[in-house]
Amino acid sequence: MVNVKLDFLEINSESSSTTLIENLEFQLTHNNIYTILGKNGTGKTTVILAITNLLDQHKFSYKGIVKFFGKDIFHLPQSELVKFRAENIRYVFQDPIGCLDPLKNIGYFFERFQFPEVEINEQFNYFQLPSYNKIKKLHPYELSVGMAQRVNIILSLLAKPKLLILDEPTSALDLPIANLLLERLKQFTAQDNNMVLIVTQDIVFAKKASDYIAVLDNKTLSTFQRTDELIDGNADSALTDFINTYNEIMN
Repeated sequence: MVNVKLDFLEINSESSSTTLIENLEFQLTHNNIYTILGKNGTGKTTVILAITNLLDQHKFSYKGIVKFFGKDIFHLPQSELVKFRAENIRYVFQDPIGCLDPLKNIGYFFERFQFPEVEINEQFNYFQLPSYNKIKKLHPYELSVGMAQRVNIILSLLAKPKLLILDEPTSALDLPIANLLLERLKQFTAQDNNMVLIVTQDIVFAKKASDYIAVLDNKTLSTFQRTDELIDGNADSALTDFINTYNEIMN
């Protein structure tokens, strides 16, 4: 279980500070997929970096408590924090090429964790990529954005984290591959005590994939609601406004 309570999150400059998020509070429970919806610039990426203590503390300041499986990660020694994240959390970032070292070939990222090759090949086949033996010799910049996105997803799944965090995971995927991702995320959360947190603007994917959905807007996060309530027309005002805006754009 993950418990998040941030009183505020600010970005600091030499002369001033600007509040990005206020009174952020939510809980993630085992075997569920949670999605935070929000427009560009609302702070979705900043939230996922903040709750895992990855923000540059020279640029950002925040106050609160974030407990992952009983551990308050804001107060762990740095060495213990790094170890804890490596063992329990994986990310699929919005820039799938930029988050990989361009000097390394793709095989390096799989071999460093000693993932079984049979599992690697199964994931490559599932996500409709060329064979691992072909791709492992390439560098990140030699992949298309969509291929790099799938490689990052596979790396995260093979690590078998307790919490998988995905930032705009469908932005570089066509619909058939996005549907494959949806099914794999559902399989992932059905195992052990796994959890998924997604941040995205893709409301169609969110409604298909998620057990719970919330909206980040005007520096605040709405309460997570069950997706079936959203589909039945019982969404709160923040979710309703987001859905209406989305429908206007699409129509």
